[in-house]
Amino acid sequence: MQRRLLRLAASDTGALDGLYPANPELTSRLVDAGVAEGEPAGTVTEALATLVGHQLGGYLMAIEAAQDGRTIDAAFIRALHQRMTGPQETYITLTPRGEQVLALRPGEYKQTLNFRQLPDGSIEPFAPPALVPDEIGRLVQQLNSAVFAAAHPAVQAAYVHRAITHIHPFADGNGRVARALASIYLSRAAGVPLLVVQDQWAAYGTALHRADDGQHQQELIDFMYARGIDAMDLATSLLSPLPAAPPSDQVESAVAPVVGTSLKRVPDAETGNDAIVLALQSDRPPARRVERRFVAVVSTTPGDVMPVGILELTTAAHLELSLADVDPLVTEMARIRMRAWVSSIVAGAYAEIG
Repeated sequence: MQRRLLRLAASDTGALDGLYPANPELTSRLVDAGVAEGEPAGTVTEALATLVGHQLGGYLMAIEAAQDGRTIDAAFIRALHQRMTGPQETYITLTPRGEQVLALRPGEYKQTLNFRQLPDGSIEPFAPPALVPDEIGRLVQQLNSAVFAAAHPAVQAAYVHRAITHIHPFADGNGRVARALASIYLSRAAGVPLLVVQDQWAAYGTALHRADDGQHQQELIDFMYARGIDAMDLATSLLSPLPAAPPSDQVESAVAPVVGTSLKRVPDAETGNDAIVLALQSDRPPARRVERRFVAVVSTTPGDVMPVGILELTTAAHLELSLADVDPLVTEMARIRMRAWVSSIVAGAYAEIG
């Protein structure tokens, strides 16, 4: 389950940094149990697969550090950058003379001053190259202090992220490194990485920008907290139980049964709503038919924070959603959760009929 979350994080982190276009359909498939490790979830170029593979390697480094309780030091931060940006040869940077394309040195601190463009069109410098080692050293001391260890995981994730993006120690890839480092603290607390999908990018950017004035850090903390809840909800969707496979001595044939499928909408007397019925029909004797019936439900309990749901009537499996997940539009994370949940149930149906 965790590996699938990391695949999602690794894919979207590069798109967020503008290395390649966002692809929500590809993102949703990356958490599908039916897509094996190493198998592409869609049509991707070799270059894209290489980039995402290295970014996944960076997230694996972060999760291992979380699990091992490793001390985060400057050498680890540089190694994380080297791993995540390894295949990237160049980057585009903003200078007083405009945009320039320069060579990237993975794992090395920046050698030239870099800038960011403010909403009013002006530019502002990040930390000068000469100060980067000292600034990272000061950050490392803070990350390993008793005060930091006692902080809430969302505070830890927000602090390390803002520190890296504020110092900007590398020529490029700072956002990717910041998100991987933030994932260490969410993983230590809840076993999940920081996931920021496409329709959350605007809120993410706003929270980061407002935190820079030193007066609105709570908005970034709240954003990290919400993304941790998102990731835990997705993990729950991925953990829907599947029927156990039969022992090998009970398998009559290595040839899978021919399965006919049908999908239709029918009234459901129990809920009063229409149900979507998926039927699987085996053509191998003895013929079998397996159904899964999905129906939308709404809670009438006052104050219910997850009042919207999808119920599968045969297994009684239930996916819960908040109003913010579906109103005014279904969010990308809700779509990912629904796809993962439905895929798990359908996989169970196929296992049952086989």
